[in-house]
Amino acid sequence: IKRRRYALLAIFGAHMALRVWTLAYFAPNIIFFQSLPEADTVDAALQAKAALWRNLNLVRTGLFLVLNLAVACLLPVKNKA
Repeated sequence: IKRRRYALLAIFGAHMALRVWTLAYFAPNIIFFQSLPEADTVDAALQAKAALWRNLNLVRTGLFLVLNLAVACLLPVKNKA
């Protein structure tokens, strides 16, 4: 039980770190992107910033998936015997 508890605490810490990353980086940037007016031209720097945001968001989503799978693996299993 102690090993499971420490593992769950580590997962919780990683989850909270991802939440902080979300609030510090992803949320402000998506609000910025949404506030931009429509334009006929594409700014290369803005396009690069959006591509970085998209790629990091894929990494973040994958990390959330891994953490959720880790929690699922740590759930106790009751025997029906």
